[in-house]
Amino acid sequence: MEVITFQLHPYNPSDYEYLDTLSFNEIIHLIITSDKYSEMTSAFFKMIRLIEKTEEKSNPKEISLTEARMDRIQNIPLVFILFENENYIGHVYAWKISKIINITGFRFLSSESSITFSDVVPILLQSVKTYFLEEDITYLRVLQPFTELREILIQCGFFIQKVLIKKNEKKIKYVFYSSSVGLNPLVTNMNNRNMDYNIEISKKFNCKNMRFLFTIK
Repeated sequence: MEVITFQLHPYNPSDYEYLDTLSFNEIIHLIITSDKYSEMTSAFFKMIRLIEKTEEKSNPKEISLTEARMDRIQNIPLVFILFENENYIGHVYAWKISKIINITGFRFLSSESSITFSDVVPILLQSVKTYFLEEDITYLRVLQPFTELREILIQCGFFIQKVLIKKNEKKIKYVFYSSSVGLNPLVTNMNNRNMDYNIEISKKFNCKNMRFLFTIK
């Protein structure tokens, strides 16, 4: 398995109209092999649109991100994409605000493979942690996870935000401020910090880890 990460980048759609002629697998190959951030971003968003059509369902926040002008939004996220033999498995978004890494948008594309969502989540989380490990970070925070994801996060050692409420502990209180989330289409209407899940970046995950390669573009 391989995780590739890069920061989404402004691009001109008219420059990448040729993507419409590529197959799903060709688009994936382009994401893996390209060294141009704008091309990778355009190809990634094209991949998302194809997945939406295949699954016949959509994530409004993710679609809003794919339609956004990257040069007009704040806190542009990085995307971490998991592949197995150039087959897309899943992805997640993450971005840094102060000493907190915000994580959201887990997606898993089920296939005939034996890989499950509970396998994918730890790999993506470890990838995010590895990327930011040498920076001055206090917490990894998953924003308002859905029910199935909450169970996996708890197994990995994450805990619900409200346990952080302690009197006179200012360094902890920041995680409850809206400003600690930032601003991009992925966080629309995410105002309740009591629904987030945290882990200190210094802590080890308890969840099952699978071997993978990690490539920073």
